[in-house]
Amino acid sequence: MKQKKVALVPVREGSVRVKNKNFRPFAGEKSLLHLKLKQLKNSACFDHIYVSSDSETARNIAEEMKVEFLYRDPQMCEGDTPWSDVIHYMASSIPGDPVVCLTYVTCPFQQDYSKAVKEFVNNQSKFNNLISVEEVHEFFVDSAARPLNHQWGVWHSRSQDLKPLYKMTNAIFIAKKEDMIKWRYMIGTKIFLYNVSKLESIDIDTPADYEFAELVFNSLKKR
Repeated sequence: MKQKKVALVPVREGSVRVKNKNFRPFAGEKSLLHLKLKQLKNSACFDHIYVSSDSETARNIAEEMKVEFLYRDPQMCEGDTPWSDVIHYMASSIPGDPVVCLTYVTCPFQQDYSKAVKEFVNNQSKFNNLISVEEVHEFFVDSAARPLNHQWGVWHSRSQDLKPLYKMTNAIFIAKKEDMIKWRYMIGTKIFLYNVSKLESIDIDTPADYEFAELVFNSLKKR
């Protein structure tokens, strides 16, 4: 039997740092949610696309974009609700037992999901989870100015010679529904690091992030 693949997009009305960021216009698109649903549909790798929310605005956009809406209890949309409870609730609300790709509208440059889904499906014998990361070759210090991944002195490494670190993005988390429910989380125990570009790793979390992302997105559209 063919293993079903679904996309799960959590959204809520409230936003602490960027007011109404999920639903405000972005770079000529009606909203970040409209854009993300368009990207997921264009990836052509999902049997179902679900929007999880308690918001009527989100429901209306889901209907407009012809994807499915999963009602989420308002308590599971509060900022102080433990994320483990939210993940368990959302995963449990998905019909059947598919592979789930959890993604966020705040990553507008992650457009193609098909390659990541294929990587996970083809490597399930070795991994039970896939997460998107950006490989970083940069110099890090802690709050006490102690080097974390290099040493100061005449032997100071070149950045390209550093052992890479990996920055998690909010673009892609893939696992089986049953595992997400069991873990109460979207990250498992045998993890496939799926490298994305610096551009794809951009995540909108602050007003400055929003302005920067919109400028870059508009610039790319003009090319």
